[in-house]
Amino acid sequence: MNKKRNKLILNLLPVFLGVLFAFFMIPVEDQARETDRDLSVTFVDVGHGDAILVSNRGEHLLIDAGEAPGTDRLMEVLEERGISRLDWLMITHEHSDHIGGVMQVMNKLDVDYILHSIEDPQIDMKRIGRRAIRNGTEVMQVHPGDAFPVGDALATVVGPYTYVGDENNSSVLLRVAYGDTSFLFMGDAEEEEERELLDAGYDISADVLKVGHHGGETSTSPELLEAVEPKYAVISCAEDEAEYPAQSVLDRLADYVEEVFITGRDGNITFLSDGEEVGVVVN
Repeated sequence: MNKKRNKLILNLLPVFLGVLFAFFMIPVEDQARETDRDLSVTFVDVGHGDAILVSNRGEHLLIDAGEAPGTDRLMEVLEERGISRLDWLMITHEHSDHIGGVMQVMNKLDVDYILHSIEDPQIDMKRIGRRAIRNGTEVMQVHPGDAFPVGDALATVVGPYTYVGDENNSSVLLRVAYGDTSFLFMGDAEEEEERELLDAGYDISADVLKVGHHGGETSTSPELLEAVEPKYAVISCAEDEAEYPAQSVLDRLADYVEEVFITGRDGNITFLSDGEEVGVVVN
């Protein structure tokens, strides 16, 4: 059996909870001192869209890839960091501001696995599938409970539970845990998928919440925030968008989190975790 295939594992969280982390926290203002032991999570400013790079011990997960021209900024980040191969590329759903830049990434980088939960692939996903065959990339459908490592971090799929006509509410939801720290990525999920996630009973607590649907008013319910208890929240949207983020969402977040970051305002946002604490670098 292909050794790489074995990296996609079902329900391995108990194994990873036994891993001990005895690292020293890198001062967040000194990005140059980041070590290979740190988990790095970068929210790239791709305008209205998502592109999130998760890295640890030389392994890389990309969650979505934005769309042109924003994907060019993602490619700059990958080039600056000397990344020529992705272990995992997660497509949360088929909206163009998430999937539109995937072909550009595949044209430049080797990708081991593309992960998705799409039941009825449309034109973009079909094109990606054909390119994956030519590139030797394996495409795999994921389901809640599936888990895979990114270095010493563990990524667990926690949604979607139902596949509806609404792409937003069929987004892949992902929780990445590293030692005592964790990140929750909500794709474009709105309140309908949030309710399903809450009913599923997963541990969705997180230090950092990637806010669903670019901070739109139909996402990020008080019930979700109470369950997640995030310290930080990140909204990925363009600068000066009329609808995003909604003021009602910003008001809710102010009641629950210490700080809200917005890519269109703050630029690329990188969180560093040593397994005990999370720090942030904005650039």
